[in-house]
Amino acid sequence: MHFDSVELDSVERSLELDASAEQVWDAVCDPTGWLADSGWLDVRPGGEGRLTDDGVERAVAVDDVEEGIRLVYRWWRPEDGPGRASRVEITVLPMGGSTRLVIRESRPLLAAHAVLRWEVRAACLSMRAMASLSPV
Repeated sequence: MHFDSVELDSVERSLELDASAEQVWDAVCDPTGWLADSGWLDVRPGGEGRLTDDGVERAVAVDDVEEGIRLVYRWWRPEDGPGRASRVEITVLPMGGSTRLVIRESRPLLAAHAVLRWEVRAACLSMRAMASLSPV
């Protein structure tokens, strides 16, 4: 799908986390608990995955990975097919003692509920990254 030729609706969230870029990247690459309730994701260019959140299953196709910095993938409900995929770009930026996380999702006619879903996912990721700071 060529997103350049389609008018896109998008949502972008940016947050600063009190965790190292490595800790945030590790959390990003393990989608269960922040991005989905269950599933798997092969984080490499050409990788695939299946994620289920609130009973909704999504197929995932990884387009690009810059290890430790950037993950770009498309995801869609299997009944909709990849032609209706959203494009998600997650960027991890070290900021001295903290890390800035930028998440952008774009797709034609993005539903308004996606804004709320990314707010919830960002909060879950923040808690997960911060939990990795605590000794077990």
